[in-house]
Amino acid sequence: MWATLTTNIAANIVAPANAFVNCAPKFISFEVGGLLTAGLGLVIMPWKLVSSTHGFVNTWLI
Repeated sequence: MWATLTTNIAANIVAPANAFVNCAPKFISFEVGGLLTAGLGLVIMPWKLVSSTHGFVNTWLI
């Protein structure tokens, strides 16, 4: 289970990190893009979004 979790986290950071890099390649490296992705992931607090259906619908969908 631990290997699956760490592999999925690493694989799912690649695409958004590259998207940030492509927005401003002179200023944003892949490392900074990965940190921005991780920071954004913490800011939207996904654990609160999926804690209840009410929170998911009202916070994310509306």
